[in-house]
Amino acid sequence: LSQRLFYKMRKIAYGTALGPGKIRQAYLVHIVLVHKTDEPQQARVPPLAFGIFLCREQNMRRRSQQAVHQQVHVSGTAQLVARGALQICAHHVQQAALHLRGSPRWFYVGLAGALAPLTLLKLRPAALLLGQAFSLRIWDVSVPQVLGIGYFSLQLISYLVDVRRGKQEPESQYARLLCFASFFLSITQGPFNRYGELMPQLDAAAPQPGQWQRGAQRCFWGYFKKLAVADRAALAVNAAFADPSAYDRSQLFLCAVLYVFQLYADFSGYTDIVLGAGEMLGLPLPENFRQPFLAATIRELWDRWHISLSRWLKDYVYIPLGGSRCSAARRDGNIIATFLVSGLWHGAGLTYLVWGFAHGALQALENHLPWRKAITRGWARLVGVAGTFTLLL
Repeated sequence: LSQRLFYKMRKIAYGTALGPGKIRQAYLVHIVLVHKTDEPQQARVPPLAFGIFLCREQNMRRRSQQAVHQQVHVSGTAQLVARGALQICAHHVQQAALHLRGSPRWFYVGLAGALAPLTLLKLRPAALLLGQAFSLRIWDVSVPQVLGIGYFSLQLISYLVDVRRGKQEPESQYARLLCFASFFLSITQGPFNRYGELMPQLDAAAPQPGQWQRGAQRCFWGYFKKLAVADRAALAVNAAFADPSAYDRSQLFLCAVLYVFQLYADFSGYTDIVLGAGEMLGLPLPENFRQPFLAATIRELWDRWHISLSRWLKDYVYIPLGGSRCSAARRDGNIIATFLVSGLWHGAGLTYLVWGFAHGALQALENHLPWRKAITRGWARLVGVAGTFTLLL
């Protein structure tokens, strides 16, 4: 089914006859695969696979919309607002990129369009209060998670900045840009893609027999980490966090350690499913994890954990701020500012800002340690790995 829908998307999105009239007939179709369980203590599992396809066929659109209503219960008003907002924002970015060389001010117009969905996501609590005041469900609680607004916005920003820097030619077909920003494999939890890397692969994707086998193996490994490791660990972690007074210190410490592995197994398991599915379709997507618990420093940790996000922050936040080609104090400020942006992207709350500041301050502090390089070599690396993992707790 995934292969059929994938080629249907390619045929429609890249068709030579796709003009303005056809774009108005196109529909955003959401296909969500949700793992369900009857265990009372098990929290609801986020979508394991997600698709946005450009389709003109009424029967496929109707069936897919029914699947959305059955799985995520998105209200009709929320669907209309979310679809319209995302398409309008993507169109603004596309038009801004086309006019960017004529007037640099178009960059800020496109940037505002790309940031609009993410801003609405951060203002969701206010929108919920407004909806309650007028008895409207204008922002359903499940819409932000399902649509992957955070990834949608950041991928549009990366495209716009690459066009401004001259690394990428502006895309004249709106459907192709929308296809990139809402790429069905990575829209919910990554990895982040670059337009110049993903779209040529979509144009020339041709799965080989060996890729099917390797991709399926990686998918199964991802499902194992997600369902057999993360979900099993969640039972103990949720019980301990719900009633800490019922456990002694050693048990709470063990649950804290288990929680770290639960997060890793959950996130990396999803990534393995995405990368395996991409390989089955002939699409080698960027890696997102590389044994992060073997990192000897905080800097090395972020070179191994959520690699595509770290790469995005480096290219589009840290380097524009000045990077490391400045004074030591300015460099430390750039690092902390970059991690504050990361915390704000993860969530609009004081907790996330404190988390971002803590990681930024620790990495800035590492740059001034005389033994920062020695701790990554030989037997000293064991001390660094143990210390970094302790900081994660």
